[in-house]
Amino acid sequence: MNLNILKLIIYPMLIWMLSSCLTEQKPEDSSSLIDAGTAIVPTPTPYMIAGDLVVTNYSGDSAILLDLDGNFKELLYNVENNQEQVIGVNWNASTSEVVLTINGYPDRVIGISATDGTQRTIIQNVQLNGNTFGIAVNSSGDFLAIESHQVEKFDSNGNRVSNGDFPTGTLFNNLAQINPLAAGGFVTCGYGGDLVATYNAAAVQVNSKASGIPATTNGYGCDELADGSIVASWEGTTDSIVVYNSTFASTLASFNDSTIISSPRGVEQKANGNILVTDVGYHYIVELSYDSVAGSLSFVQNLGGGLLNYPWQIIEIPSY
Repeated sequence: MNLNILKLIIYPMLIWMLSSCLTEQKPEDSSSLIDAGTAIVPTPTPYMIAGDLVVTNYSGDSAILLDLDGNFKELLYNVENNQEQVIGVNWNASTSEVVLTINGYPDRVIGISATDGTQRTIIQNVQLNGNTFGIAVNSSGDFLAIESHQVEKFDSNGNRVSNGDFPTGTLFNNLAQINPLAAGGFVTCGYGGDLVATYNAAAVQVNSKASGIPATTNGYGCDELADGSIVASWEGTTDSIVVYNSTFASTLASFNDSTIISSPRGVEQKANGNILVTDVGYHYIVELSYDSVAGSLSFVQNLGGGLLNYPWQIIEIPSY
C-alpha cells in the first residue's frame, strides 16, 4: 500500500485515540461527594459552657473565667487601671449574658455574651454613682444594682426605674451582694448594717437576720438556695458560712474553719447543690457540700488558688 495512503489512515486514528484518553474522566466516587443540601455544619463552640465559673477580682480589677475545676480559661474583663474595680457578677437568663458591675468612673454595668464573648454596656446612668457592688437580674430581665446603702432598679433595656419603690432609699449600710428570690423580690446583705434580709418585689423588707456570732458581723455574701433556704457568709473573729430557713427562724447548717476560710465574700450555689464561697484572705474559692437532711456543710476543695486577687463575687454558668 502506498505510504502516503497509510499516513492518511493511521494518523487520524492516532489523534482520535489520544484525544479520547486525555478527555476521559474517572467515574465519580460517591463516597467523596458532599451534598450541599445535607452537609453537616459544625456547631460553634460556646465561649462559656455550663459549669464554668466567673469570679470578680476586687484588687485585680478584673473578671476571670475558670473551668469547673478552677483552671484558668479567659480574662473576661479588665478595667486596665487602678482606680476602678470589677465587683458584682450575676447571670442574665433572658440574654445568656454574664453581667458585671464596674465601680469606677463612671459606674456602669457590663454584659458579656456567654455564646461568643461580645461585650456591651447595659447601664451607665448618672444616678448610679455610689459604691456599685452587687447586681441581680430578676425573672423579668430587670436589673437590681446595689448603690452603697440602697438598691437601684433598671429595666431590661437599661432604663432607670423611679416609681416610689425604687430607688429604695437606705435599706441598711454598705450592701454587698444581692440575688433574686424565686418567688419574687430579692435577698441582700451588708457589712455595715451587719444584716442579711429578704425583700418583696416592692422592696419592702420581709425578714432579716443578724449573724449572732460574737465579733463576726460583716455580711458579705447571700443567696437563695434551690430548696428556698438562704445561705450567708459572715466575716469576723469566727468567719462562718451559715444556711438558714427562708424566714431566718432557724439555722440549718454552718461551717467555720480558719485554716480553710479567712474573710469570706460572695456565695453561689452550684447546679450539683454545693456552695461556692470567695475568700479574700486566702485568695481562692472554697467549695462546700450541703446536706439539708443531715444539716451539715462540709469542705470539698479549694479552687482558683494562685489565679485570684481579692476575689469578691462568683457565679457558675448554668445550662443555657
